[in-house]
Amino acid sequence: MLYNKHMDNKNNQLSGSGSDEVNEQNEQDLEQLLETANETAMPPISPTETLTTPSEPAQPFQPTAPVSQFQSTPTPKPLNKKFHIALIIILFLIAIGLVAAIFLTNKKSTDNENQAEDNTQVETPDTTEPEDETNCKPDVETNCAPTAETVSAVIANLRTKLAIYGNLDAVESVVVKAPNLEYYVQQTTGVEGYSYPGTNLDMDLRDSLTSSAVSFFAENDFKAITETDGAIVIYQKDTITCNVSSSYEFSFSCAEFDATNPAISDAAPFCSGENIAHCTGNIIYAGNYTIKDSPIAPYQNTYIDAASLGIGGAAMEFYRVSPTSDWIFFRFAQGITDCEEYNSDELTRAFAGFPCTDGSGETVTVIPNEA
Repeated sequence: MLYNKHMDNKNNQLSGSGSDEVNEQNEQDLEQLLETANETAMPPISPTETLTTPSEPAQPFQPTAPVSQFQSTPTPKPLNKKFHIALIIILFLIAIGLVAAIFLTNKKSTDNENQAEDNTQVETPDTTEPEDETNCKPDVETNCAPTAETVSAVIANLRTKLAIYGNLDAVESVVVKAPNLEYYVQQTTGVEGYSYPGTNLDMDLRDSLTSSAVSFFAENDFKAITETDGAIVIYQKDTITCNVSSSYEFSFSCAEFDATNPAISDAAPFCSGENIAHCTGNIIYAGNYTIKDSPIAPYQNTYIDAASLGIGGAAMEFYRVSPTSDWIFFRFAQGITDCEEYNSDELTRAFAGFPCTDGSGETVTVIPNEA
């Protein structure tokens, strides 16, 4: 098209001169120029064809948007919410599966180990000794096994605490508390203990030994069941009962409580029913009493010894209306009493002939009232 436009302009210029020869010459030149152009020109490009280069493969034409310095990077489109939920659920299920797989693997391993142990375990015969039903705690009804701590060990450790060595007098009895009762009895079986002779003991040494003994029992978890400032202090731990006495001399003794102690059964007839109030808090010595028949049959009377946990004691006088009836407490006797104290028909009959003091101070006998 550029060549044609050029030739038209040139023809217009030549036509202005009016020369035919020039026009003819120009036409020849134009034809020659067109032929040359047609031979060297590139063939027309089809709309569906694409330009290619020898070094690169042909690519479809992609229009490029103009670049502006004000153009911002496009924001990526957020993922779908349902996609998020589905992804979370899938991850959760995967986690549960992994945990379950680990648990089952460990359980199987443990079961295998237990099975192996069961296969190799040898049954051990029961060597537990039967419970000794002859011993029980002094403050409970049920029987119990003996304590692991022995009486001998307690006494030996107490002697070390007190720094008392050498030959000491042996103690042959221990005051124990009867089960579920509020009185005390004396036990003479299984006793170990020592007495520091009063002739060699001054008050300061006695007090020092007593204080050390109290500390020893507290340190070894013994429980004081009586006042610690009394003449006799009673300690208990499991089935062991210990005494610390500091009335006239210092002594300490222990014994395994003996439920078969005859002193318990001996005291029972005198310390039951309404009489229990008179026995409470006292030591009852009921092993050597003598029953006397009253001149007025079938009445009977007797007395038993008793002592407080402090210093002192007295005889407890009892009577009954027949050999098959219960004993009835009369008084703590410390000598001849006034005749006025026998102030009932039963008392005069039960103690008929007993000495008493009349109003003038003379000693007379109890005269029974006739039935």
